[in-house]
Amino acid sequence: MNTLPAHVYEEAGRGFLVVGSSRIPVDPIWLASGDTLPRDVVVGVRPQHIALSPPGETVDGRLEGVIFAVETLGSRVIFDIDAGSTIVRVMTTVDLARHYPEQIGAPIAFRIHHDFVYLFDPVSGRTLRHAQFAARPPA
Repeated sequence: MNTLPAHVYEEAGRGFLVVGSSRIPVDPIWLASGDTLPRDVVVGVRPQHIALSPPGETVDGRLEGVIFAVETLGSRVIFDIDAGSTIVRVMTTVDLARHYPEQIGAPIAFRIHHDFVYLFDPVSGRTLRHAQFAARPPA
């Protein structure tokens, strides 16, 4: 699981996680439920739940970095992206990977969708909130 430092903040009744220079809207239930979130948290998101972002796309949750490494594993490609404070691992399909550069050091962007985010306490490591998709009953 990728982990990134983040800050929680509210603006006009909406909650956001600030990760780097990007903001990710969070489920209002997360802010309203039981215990209060600390201002500083750790965001956790799995590589298969992060999407590469085309150049010029403007969307909440978009972060930029440079390619650190690329590895093809059968029908999947793993991009390790240097996002400044950490290396973020993104898993995508070979078909989607063809639309992005694979050279080390090339600029690339990715986006994190709030439905796939976990929040952890940076001190204790305790899970503060579960990803939205994990709370859904099986179909």
